[in-house]
Amino acid sequence: MGRHKHVRFITQTGILLAITLTFQMLGLPQMVTGIVVNAMLVLAALSVGIYGSIIVGGLTPLIAFIRGILPPILGPVIPFIIISNWALIIIFMIFYKRNKFIAVACSSFGKFLILTFVVRLIVDIPPEPAAMLQLPQLFTATLGGILAITIWPAIKRNIIK
Repeated sequence: MGRHKHVRFITQTGILLAITLTFQMLGLPQMVTGIVVNAMLVLAALSVGIYGSIIVGGLTPLIAFIRGILPPILGPVIPFIIISNWALIIIFMIFYKRNKFIAVACSSFGKFLILTFVVRLIVDIPPEPAAMLQLPQLFTATLGGILAITIWPAIKRNIIK
């Protein structure tokens, strides 16, 4: 990677991380925030690739927890949220060139399966936060993915050059 491309990669990754964290800190309902965060993960994958999006997907839950956006009860689940974000990104990128809608469906379902498995079988958390990490994650990941692939052509055409 040439110096210019390296600087561009770091800058774009930092901007994507900042935008994602800003939305997390707005205090919007979880469904809205979840859709936007998942859209940002997909947009990061499309714009800076797997490595940059892995950074965004790994840091956003960690920083959200440290800043108090995610409640302390979810502390033990944070590593698994990170893993589920990474799965979303990787699965999306595997299927994207074949079919972007299948990419959204498979990656969203993968994230949902990981988090559901974790809260049902690995980490003991109360039912309400456990429920928040199951079906709502499927919805927010799917809608976020649809949002991302819908706006991506305009972003690619007008912003990323």
